Order: sequence, then C-alpha cells, then structure tokens
Amino acid sequence: MITIPSWLADFGLSLNRWHYKQRLESSYLRGTSIPSWFDHRIDLYYQWPNNLFWLERGFFARRYMFEGCTVLDLFCGDGFYARNLYATIAGRIDAVDKESRAIAHARAIHAHPKITYWQKDAVKDGLPGASYDVVAWFEGIEHLSEEECTLLLNRLKAAVGEQGTLVGSTPLVAKDQAGKNNWEHQHEFETADEVKSLIGRYFFDVHVEVTVYPELKAGVRRTAYFSARHPK
Repeated sequence: MITIPSWLADFGLSLNRWHYKQRLESSYLRGTSIPSWFDHRIDLYYQWPNNLFWLERGFFARRYMFEGCTVLDLFCGDGFYARNLYATIAGRIDAVDKESRAIAHARAIHAHPKITYWQKDAVKDGLPGASYDVVAWFEGIEHLSEEECTLLLNRLKAAVGEQGTLVGSTPLVAKDQAGKNNWEHQHEFETADEVKSLIGRYFFDVHVEVTVYPELKAGVRRTAYFSARHPK
C-alpha cells in the first residue's frame, strides 16, 4: 500500500483550490461572456466551507425522494446535484438544460447510469417525460417571463400529477437590489409570500421556507425554498 506524504497531499489540495479560484475569477467574475450555468466544483473545492448555501437545494430535494423514484432535474446546469445527491436514491433521472455547454459539461463530468442529460428548452420544447415522482426546479423560476412561467408551471402540474411533488428555490432580493443580481433574471422575488402566491395558482398544497446567509462576501443571501403538491 502506497502512503502519500502529508505535505504532498496538502500541496495537491492547494493546487486544486488555486485552479478553481482561477476558474471562478476568469469565467464568472472577469469573463466577458459569463456562462448561464455554474460549475459547482468551484463551491466544493475553492469556496468550501465559507459558502454552504448552495448545498441546501440538494438536501431539500432529497426530503421528497425515495428509493427508486423518478426525478426531473429541471434547469440542471452542470449536473452536480443530479449525480452527487439525486442519483444515490433515485431510480431514473431526466436532467434538462437548454444550454449546450452545460449539458456537455454534465455528460463529461457528472455522468451516471441513472441519469439522462437532455439539451432542451423546457418552455419551447416541452419535457422529456410525462410523469415524475419529484420535479426539482432550483434557481430557475426567476429566469422566466410571466408568460413562460405560466406555460411551464402548467406542464409541471401534469408532470407531477396527484402523487408527485414539485420542489424548487429562488433567491429573494431587496427592492433596491432588484434587477442587479443576474443579467438573465426576468422576474426577481422580494418575499416568500410572493413565491407562495405564484405557485399557489397551480397547486393546493404549497409550502415555502426561507434561509438566510449573512456571512457571504457578496452580501446577505436569502433563498425561498418551495414544495408543492396536488395540482389545481
């Protein structure tokens, strides 16, 4: 058995951390063309443990999953959650994102026999399946216009049916910060009640909870997590 010296292991960790620090700065902070998806290895290898809120969505979704369940990971981005949190319990996962680079990354880095990665625009192209036990839609609802949101939520009602669950999240912003958080956001929510009111137009059983992280360098992070069942 080969034992790696502690100094070499520490050097490897430092090099890995430096690599993802450079990736964060070059691609997301200083880049001229900022990707619409995020490589969560940056959170794992560079921003850990000072930034933990990004893990919440994975564990929140796991509350509603059970052994062998079918999952739709909507706006899946880099595929981190599908591979590392959902695939450990789900029986089948359809992971969908309209961004070709995100899907290429997911297939290369987060491939798994239970996961099929689809490059599809869920609004324009529809969903890859008709029925799911859990639909996970995190950090996505704020990217849609009112018309797009209406279309997609009606599709999700049919996809979860009477037995499934829709879970998701959206950041909450202060009035003076509206429109300043992400160039792709079409509607930003200010309160949990606003989120609950919107989802409540389509589902009877809606629950929303808010987490707050005041210690982040970029400012206070407030996130509304919602779950919904029993379509109207």
